[in-house]
Amino acid sequence: MATLSVRGIPKAVHETLRKRAKLHHRSLNGELLEILTDHAERERRRQQLKWVIPRLRRLQVRIAREYPNAPDNVQLIREDRDSR
Repeated sequence: MATLSVRGIPKAVHETLRKRAKLHHRSLNGELLEILTDHAERERRRQQLKWVIPRLRRLQVRIAREYPNAPDNVQLIREDRDSR
C-alpha cells in the first residue's frame, strides 16, 4: 500500500477533518483514507459513464432502426397501468 504525506494543512481544515473522524469513530488517517477512497470511486464511475452513455445512445439508435415498429415503452406502461 502506498504512503502519502500532506504538509501545510490549514488549522481549520485539520480541525474539521479531526472532528469528522471523531464523528465517524475513525482515526484521522482512517477518515482521510475513506474520503480519498470515496472520491476515487466516484471519479472511476464518472469516467465509466463517459464511456457507457454514448454507447447506450448508439445502441438505442440501432435498436430503433432494426425494430421500427416496436411499441413505445411509455405506451406499454400506460396500457399495462390502465388495464388494472
